[in-house]
Amino acid sequence: MENFTFEALDFDLHTTFESDDFATRHPVVASVFVTSTGFTGFLVNAYILYKIVFHSVFGRLFGWMWIMREVSLLCSNFIDWGIYGPSLALSPLNTKQSLLLFQPALITTVQTAAANLLIASNRCLLIRKPIKFKVVFTPRRTAIMIALSWFLPIVIVLGIFFFPKCPGFKLDGGARITICVILEMCASLLFLYIVFIITLVVDVLAIVHLYRMNKFRKEVLHCHLSSSQRRKQLNLCIMIIMQIVVAVPTTFLQMFFDSLLFDISDTLDGLIVICFNDDLRPWKSKSQKKILRNSSGENISKTMITSVKQSDQSSSKCSSPHLVVCPHPPCHKNYQLLIIVIRYLALYYGEVIVEIKCSLNGPLGFLGSAFPLPVVLFLSRSAFSQSSGGHSLIRG
Repeated sequence: MENFTFEALDFDLHTTFESDDFATRHPVVASVFVTSTGFTGFLVNAYILYKIVFHSVFGRLFGWMWIMREVSLLCSNFIDWGIYGPSLALSPLNTKQSLLLFQPALITTVQTAAANLLIASNRCLLIRKPIKFKVVFTPRRTAIMIALSWFLPIVIVLGIFFFPKCPGFKLDGGARITICVILEMCASLLFLYIVFIITLVVDVLAIVHLYRMNKFRKEVLHCHLSSSQRRKQLNLCIMIIMQIVVAVPTTFLQMFFDSLLFDISDTLDGLIVICFNDDLRPWKSKSQKKILRNSSGENISKTMITSVKQSDQSSSKCSSPHLVVCPHPPCHKNYQLLIIVIRYLALYYGEVIVEIKCSLNGPLGFLGSAFPLPVVLFLSRSAFSQSSGGHSLIRG
């Protein structure tokens, strides 16, 4: 194994672990950029974590899923602005140091993907099987799932180093690297792509189920959108389009940001969550805050279960072909709830694209970026024929 060369493996480890071309030619600029973006992402995600913990934005059990996700993002941000960013200008890391720094960064990236899958599964089950939701996502089982979202990434990233023998080879610069590092990267990226694809499938299933329910309720209720409701749905479509533009690895973005796009993804992810979640916006007016306080007391899972039990009575009461606005509160409440779920799914679906695509470059990643386009067209076509309520995002 000692005779293996860098080119023989056709794997640019030197570029991957030590520095990219931009950071080599402009170390100070790269250091300032990475440090500033990492620190900005740290502040944004710290603000989201503060709102989730002290203001119970996402409820109790569902809130813990988001807390673990934000903790992972904070760790990734700290690595950027606390270690990697300053090292570019002060003392560039060698191959061994870069590999040691790469381990926790990869763990947090994989954990974030696992947390996204857990959040998507939670919402999908709530939409498709609300009666079984409380049985599956009990406090004990939720805690186990959250623990697994951390345990599996650690095992996948570090487990390969526990093999009895881990042969190595020398790089061009004389540094030695082991085969385990390559296997670690392959296993981590493969797991990441698998989780990414499963998450997309789960989200699509939930959206299709919502579309079928909304289509039925649209035919029954014949409700119409107000100007404010239409604006909310327009914001939804604009949000998804913006996230896709950010996620697609175009030549323009790669020319200016190169591999540093990875450092921006956490900041963009946090800003997307804040901009499209009424509970997290720091610029809310006093009247909006009062409305949110009055409308945030109900638990979404209890409401969904109640909605299922009342669906037969509500649909029979609201089946008049000449009805313009449904006068029955249970039916109107259920209809509003479906729009809230759609808005949340669109928000989360866009976050997955930004988080995964900005972290990785490759054919599957590009396919993942292009995949939401039909969803955008579908939502753009159907959003303006639906009705929405005055609630904020889903809480569990």
